[in-house]
Amino acid sequence: MLHVGIVGRGPWAETIRRTLESVPLSGAARVVWQYGRDWRSDVASEKAHRADAVVIACRAADHAEVAEYFLARGIPVYIEKPLCLRPSEVVRLRQIVAAQSPIQVAVGYQGLSAPEYIRLREDVMVSDGNGIL
Repeated sequence: MLHVGIVGRGPWAETIRRTLESVPLSGAARVVWQYGRDWRSDVASEKAHRADAVVIACRAADHAEVAEYFLARGIPVYIEKPLCLRPSEVVRLRQIVAAQSPIQVAVGYQGLSAPEYIRLREDVMVSDGNGIL
């Protein structure tokens, strides 16, 4: 069973929680904690470290900080769009992932063919020589 933590308490985080809890495969995933804006103090508890993976569905301005915290500890993350707000945050997260490799990071975005996204990807994404990260 995959133990999942969620950072975020807004409508989208609640949708993700309900979806994970309703997965028909018995024992596939279980939400073990969900924290809101006070995640920094909450996550310091022993309970937070029982998560096998973390879904980041909080304010976009907090995505990079939350992702950095968990990635630095070797915990895979799924980050709701946007990944972060500044190119420097993308670079910082990439450095953490490279140092912890192999670690899994996924970013939710359904508009991959949207012209705005394509331009953003070309402008700010970082290449490791094997493709876009």
